[in-house]
Amino acid sequence: MEGATQSKLPNGKSTCNAVDVRPASPKDEDDYFTAKSSAEPVCTEIDPEHARLYCLALNNLWPRSELYRQIVPTPPVFVYCSLMLPWVMAQVLGANTEQTTTYMTPAILRNYSRATVKYAELPTIVRRRAGSTASDKDDIQGMLLGSPRDWALGRIEEYTALDNHERDVVEVEVTTDNGEKIVVAAYAHVWVGNSILLEDKIWDPVEYMKSSQQRRQS
Repeated sequence: MEGATQSKLPNGKSTCNAVDVRPASPKDEDDYFTAKSSAEPVCTEIDPEHARLYCLALNNLWPRSELYRQIVPTPPVFVYCSLMLPWVMAQVLGANTEQTTTYMTPAILRNYSRATVKYAELPTIVRRRAGSTASDKDDIQGMLLGSPRDWALGRIEEYTALDNHERDVVEVEVTTDNGEKIVVAAYAHVWVGNSILLEDKIWDPVEYMKSSQQRRQS
């Protein structure tokens, strides 16, 4: 569309960053204001700054040496909820948002499934039953937060309201800056409550960003 700039998120979805509503060659100032007032209001699906920060975190692939520094002495934390988004994580930790992206890297958790806590609309993860079949598309895409301090773990657990969860050590797969895939141990908060409290509804970070933007614009 002429006059619009679009950017692609890593999953291929696009966001409309800006639309120039001015006529291509306004005859005079009155023409400009007439065109501007009669144009449809611009609705940005995702805040461009939020999209930029999320992409920074998604593209932050550590070298092998940096990965080692981020997993000792305290295991990293695998997050799969709104804490995947750098500005949310930064707000929870009281940290600089741009810097927070450097402590995050994409990670994959296998042998677990996503679910949503009924009525709370909060995502969670559950262990797959032994013998159950799953494909790669069922793997949980999340973010790894490198080597957090105890106070940071406390803030994360306070934010996520962890009733019916326990902190467990899981194995997640990360990719280094040269494409090497490495499995590391990480903390994750796993559902241990009754399955009747869950529903098969997938939480998606892109949809979360869209709904957040809609609430801000309403």
